[in-house]
Amino acid sequence: PIKLRYNANIRRFFRLCILHQAISVKIADVNIN
Repeated sequence: PIKLRYNANIRRFFRLCILHQAISVKIADVNIN
């Protein structure tokens, strides 16, 4: 069960990173224009 929870945390962290990257790209896009 510990390993399962660990995998879930990694997935959540990965999704958070992608979301943050997408927001950063949007902000950069706005700053360019």
